[in-house]
Amino acid sequence: MYCTKCGKEVADESAFCPSCGEKLSVAPEQINSEVKTMKLRCKDCNGIMESDPNNQQLVCPFCGSKEMIVDSDAVAVEKIRSNTYKEVEYEKMKNENEKERRKESNEERESYKNSKFSKVTIAFTVICLLAMFTAFGSKHILAGLIALLQTGLFLSSWLMRMQIIIEKKKALHMAIAVLAFILIIPFTMASNIKKSEKLDWPTTGIATNIPKSAAKFGSIITNSDDSFFASLDKVSQSDYSKYVEKCKEMGYTVEANTDTYGYDAFNTEGYKLDISYYSSSEDMQISLDAPVEAKEFKWPNSEIAKLIPQPKSNVGKIEWEHDYGFVIYVANTTQDEFVAYAESCADAGFTVDYNKGDTYYYADNADGYYLNLEYEGNNTMFLRLDEPSDDEVTPATTDEPNEETVTIENKEESLEQASEINEEKPVDSSTSEELVNGMRPSFKDAMDEYEEFYVSYCDLLKKYGEDATDLTILTKYTDMMTKAIEVDKKFEAWDEDDLNDAELKYYTEVNYRVIKMMSEVN
Repeated sequence: MYCTKCGKEVADESAFCPSCGEKLSVAPEQINSEVKTMKLRCKDCNGIMESDPNNQQLVCPFCGSKEMIVDSDAVAVEKIRSNTYKEVEYEKMKNENEKERRKESNEERESYKNSKFSKVTIAFTVICLLAMFTAFGSKHILAGLIALLQTGLFLSSWLMRMQIIIEKKKALHMAIAVLAFILIIPFTMASNIKKSEKLDWPTTGIATNIPKSAAKFGSIITNSDDSFFASLDKVSQSDYSKYVEKCKEMGYTVEANTDTYGYDAFNTEGYKLDISYYSSSEDMQISLDAPVEAKEFKWPNSEIAKLIPQPKSNVGKIEWEHDYGFVIYVANTTQDEFVAYAESCADAGFTVDYNKGDTYYYADNADGYYLNLEYEGNNTMFLRLDEPSDDEVTPATTDEPNEETVTIENKEESLEQASEINEEKPVDSSTSEELVNGMRPSFKDAMDEYEEFYVSYCDLLKKYGEDATDLTILTKYTDMMTKAIEVDKKFEAWDEDDLNDAELKYYTEVNYRVIKMMSEVN
């Protein structure tokens, strides 16, 4: 055999290498062959006794004398070496298996690290962490706690799959991640919970034209001589039904309409009542608008007014008018007459990108002029016509004003005069934005973007509920959650204290529609 240290050939029976002194291992088969039998001389009769070395006692075949066997040093050493060899081989095999297991574990960890699911899990961990700070910052404690739990679940799932935390049960990381995804729905609902305030029903303003609500919680958003809007909390289905009956008894039965979400009607004086009720959240909204002060008006003589036919009725109210557009409420117009007038406008060329129904018609003409027609009820039609939005002129930067500059200055001057004379087309002093239906365009755009986003968000949640294992949905959801932070910031940037009556009303309506959508998804 050969020395395992220096490689020199040594005798098979050697215990040490003669060259380097290294202890030599002897294979088990060598030990077995060398110490196959044992021969001893009987002390009593001097006979030869042979036996297997595994036996600890010898019996003399001649005299029957018995003798205990004591291993020699050589035999004892070889036995130890034999056991050591076996132990070394076992440890070697054990180490090889452990090495292979670690290799497979590393490959599995790297595969998960580069997978889409790993990236989605990390993204949601960060998103939930940001959502937690946002929720606590806005004093939505419950939403913050849910976001904190989600953050812990997503992080635990990732650490388990990365084998940093021991996964006690197979696929436990997947179950934890799914639970974290499910908590998105209660988090969203908790984020939109509005703290209830004690309701103080007004005794002045237009609110005196409708019955007092029995609700104890809520807020009066606006209450002027022309408009009223209230948002009430913790209203049962029975309380809602009783309030509708009170309104009917008070005369709000003209052109009444009842659907799943509420009741709307006029009274004989033309006041328009609109009640919305959401049973899932027990919220009720009440809106009341005074009738339009109708009187005879003269149809505008601007060039833009020639693009559409004049209505049959010349009774109503001109909200505002200029050479680039106008808004008119036309009274004494039935719904059938409204439909007929919309058709005549279509015949006049307003058929581009049109959208119509029994109570509305929206369309452009080939030159981009925009027409908005709505049947308001109570024999009143809303009519608005605007020039193309991208047809704005930029004044020249020269010292001498050119013709376009003069036109713009005259346009602003005329607008200011029209506003002073007719108290129409108001302009917000802080932003210089012309109000559209009483609202700043930038505000209206932010509210519409907020609502449109949550329509898409709820659709995605429904798809996720149908198939929670679809990674494409999770990827899209990650993108939407990133956008949600931006949309929510735009929405929350509008302070309720800085809004006018029309904006505050629309702000509340949009917020409640979003809450309703989220509750239906759940």
